[in-house]
Amino acid sequence: MANSASVTKDVVESVLCAYGLEDGSPIDEEGLVRITVDVLRRTGWSNDLIKAMGWRLYESLTSRVLSFHGLSSLHDVTVVHKGTRSQVDVIGVGSDRLYVIECKRWRRSIYRGQMKNLGEAARRRAVLIAELLRERIGPGSKVVHVVPVVLTVYGGPEVIEEAFRVPIQSLPAFIAEHPMALPSPPLIRVELGEKLNGELMTKIVKRVARTFGEGVLERTS
Repeated sequence: MANSASVTKDVVESVLCAYGLEDGSPIDEEGLVRITVDVLRRTGWSNDLIKAMGWRLYESLTSRVLSFHGLSSLHDVTVVHKGTRSQVDVIGVGSDRLYVIECKRWRRSIYRGQMKNLGEAARRRAVLIAELLRERIGPGSKVVHVVPVVLTVYGGPEVIEEAFRVPIQSLPAFIAEHPMALPSPPLIRVELGEKLNGELMTKIVKRVARTFGEGVLERTS
C-alpha cells in the first residue's frame, strides 16, 4: 500500500496496528474500507492512494462516506421504469435526500465533452429514479431532494449539464451540506407520501424477486 500509493510506511503501520493487523492477518473487504478511510484521513485524502484503488474499493469508500453522514447506501442498482433501464453505481438514501452517484475512477483528466456526456447521463438516471419513487411511494407532502452526482478523482467541484461533479476528496464536505443549499437544477425536488429511508428503499429493492413489470428498482449484486 505504501509503495503503490506514495503513503509513508509509518502511516500505514500505525493504522494497521490500530486495527490489530500488524502481524499480517488477512483483511476482509469491510476491514479494507475502514483502513483505507483511516489512511485517507491521515494523508489529507491522498490522490495517489485514491488512484491506487480498484473500482470495487472506490465504490465501497463512497458508501462509507455516505454512512458517516447517516445515510444508507445501495450498490450497483438497475432502475427499470416505463421501458427505460439504467444502471447506477451508488445510491445514498436519507429521510429528505437521495444521492444518485456515478463513480468514475479514471486515472486521467476528463475532457469537457466527456464530462458533458457524464452529466447528462447522471441527470437522466436521477430523473428516472424520481419518477419511479413518485409512482411506487405516491405523492404527498414529504419533500425529498434527488441529487445527481458524477464522482471523479481529478478536477474541482462544479455543475455540469444539470449534474454535480464532485472529486472524491470533496465528497464529505458535499454530503455535509444540506441539498437545499444546492442550486436547482441540478437538484430535483420530489414530494412523496412518506419519508424516504434505507429500509423503505430496501423493501422496494427486494420486490424485484416477485415483480417483473415496469416501475421496479432492483439490486444487481
